Amino acid sequence: MNVRSEILQFLPAPQAFASSLPNDDAPIWRQGLEEFAQPQIAEKGDYPLRESQVIAWNGLADQRVGLIQGPPGTGKTYVLAWMALDYLQGRRAAGLPCRILVNAFTLNAIGNLLDAIQSKAARYVPSPPDVVYLGSQADGGLNPAIRHISFRQRGATAEAWEALHSDHQVVGSSVWALNKPLVAGDPTVTDGPTSPLFHLVCIDEASQMVVSNGLMALAGLALGGRVLVAGDDKQLPPVRAVHNQEIDGRRLGGSLYDFLKCAQVAEFPLDETFRLNAPLTGFPESKF
Repeated sequence: MNVRSEILQFLPAPQAFASSLPNDDAPIWRQGLEEFAQPQIAEKGDYPLRESQVIAWNGLADQRVGLIQGPPGTGKTYVLAWMALDYLQGRRAAGLPCRILVNAFTLNAIGNLLDAIQSKAARYVPSPPDVVYLGSQADGGLNPAIRHISFRQRGATAEAWEALHSDHQVVGSSVWALNKPLVAGDPTVTDGPTSPLFHLVCIDEASQMVVSNGLMALAGLALGGRVLVAGDDKQLPPVRAVHNQEIDGRRLGGSLYDFLKCAQVAEFPLDETFRLNAPLTGFPESKF
């Protein structure tokens, strides 16, 4: 089994792929919540995890692929950052490597999630992991503590390939920026545009990402690696034309989120918003 064959399994049978988690991984996922996140949050007085966030965390433990659904302001970035950092800490404690890819439909979303992970790592982790951003960054810039590798610089592709092989690392990248070092990487390790690198792939704004781009985000997935997909299928669809093409119950012409949801991949909704008060949320909650 290699990355290419795993992606080819993911496309025709996403539900079977989602349930193919290695048996020893679920305890590592749960351990992060119980032994790291919740005690650290309580000790430092950070915002506590809400009930729906804890339900999502525990529900994802046994799922290789899972969906987190919620509109803006429901704490997706907050809980995704904690999940990513805690999974890295759990694998590190077990003596295992852990490389995490942060990907999204927009560069802003990639930068926001990467910033959230880096700030939590700096505050809560005695030996923080390397945090790297590949390619062109969003207009808002990045936290200066994040290492930025721009492909406009000579030798950047080789530098990125080398950076992708740190044992404990978080990488933020668009699918196209990730493709550059994979294509140009060590041919004894890569298989075309794929290579087994990331133990967790986090994809945000997946309701706006077409299926083909989602497959490109999986091009660096390690064998047995997890895929965490977040978005809100009740908002904007992909910005390019959507084709209502359905084959064997799989919606291939829309978003990555819709593709996984129609395949009945486990979905966990976040049901509180932190940007609006109760009178403002009452009407949309009752009507929509």
